[in-house]
Amino acid sequence: MSSVHQPCRLPVVAYEPLSVLLADVDALRTAADPEGSPPLPKRFLRHADEQSVVAVRAVQRALAALPAADCSRHGVIAAPCQAGRIASSRTLAQYAAGGGVTVSTHIVPQASLHALAAAVSVGLGMHGPSLGVGGGPQALHEGLLTATALADTPGVEGWWLGGERACRRAPARRRGAGRQPGCDPR
Repeated sequence: MSSVHQPCRLPVVAYEPLSVLLADVDALRTAADPEGSPPLPKRFLRHADEQSVVAVRAVQRALAALPAADCSRHGVIAAPCQAGRIASSRTLAQYAAGGGVTVSTHIVPQASLHALAAAVSVGLGMHGPSLGVGGGPQALHEGLLTATALADTPGVEGWWLGGERACRRAPARRRGAGRQPGCDPR
């Protein structure tokens, strides 16, 4: 028994690196849509986590560089390595301080692994599959592997992959560093 394998084509149509300091995310959240990109609904990014804001704006910039692209049959693969961590830590601190009434119901849909892909897909009118993959230091590699596996999905004309090249960890603290003499860390 023999089978014929067609080569998988995974062309890169657009690429838009976007690096933003955490302090600048709020300005990016409320910025005007790039000229030539699909417009977002007003206040669409209001509750989105920081990585979703950056991802949506990066895809908008990439779309603005393309000549009138129709992405309605495209899918989105998001491979964030720190999805929702800032919002989740803020929510846990609020819960500890004030109980359940202080926690927003937006935390689940806006700060989960799939939130980044969903924000790009819904905000920009892409009706193909929307997946969140990874979630750790090798997230972008896992996203590329997923994109390769799904490249020939019937009915999907293209894929958008978003992720981080590297997850940076905070430098390890040396034992005793930062303590005042005579202070008890407990």
